[in-house]
Amino acid sequence: MSVLSYQSIKKADILRPFCEKTIYEDTNLSYGCGAASYDIRLAEDIYLHEGLVTLASALEHFTMPDNVCGVVHDKSSLARAGVLVQNTFIDPGWKGYLTLEITYHRLNTHKYCPNRVNLSAGTPIAQIVFHYLDELTERPYSGQYQDQKTGAQPSKLNLKDDVFRTPEELRQIDRFGKVWLGR
Repeated sequence: MSVLSYQSIKKADILRPFCEKTIYEDTNLSYGCGAASYDIRLAEDIYLHEGLVTLASALEHFTMPDNVCGVVHDKSSLARAGVLVQNTFIDPGWKGYLTLEITYHRLNTHKYCPNRVNLSAGTPIAQIVFHYLDELTERPYSGQYQDQKTGAQPSKLNLKDDVFRTPEELRQIDRFGKVWLGR
């Protein structure tokens, strides 16, 4: 796999709207197409609370060619301030608005570390690095997140209640599904 250059990202017509590298004045962060990546922006205002995951939508719409994949990375300046984007893989053939999982961790290196960070719509949030596949895939993405709408979309994972129980709680569930506390 090779990383796509500025020219290749532009020709592939992966993102709309497509922007040249631009500085977002509110934060001094860049967005748009760089030398070998594309910095995406938030579609809505978000409020990040310390230690919690917040879902947010990218402003840009993706149409991934069948021979290109993408990897979502943190923006370095935001990561240095404790705002982290969970790295996500964008499959060849996927279309839609990307939902991002974002966390905030207060850093002890700053004089003032708030419990909450507010980011407005349009704020640059993540960097996408695109890679060419060694050949066109025979199985482009066609899963449950295809044609994802704008706005933060929740997980479609079907989990049973037991997944969210502690090991101690699981030990206290009898064969009839009753929870016995205080045993």
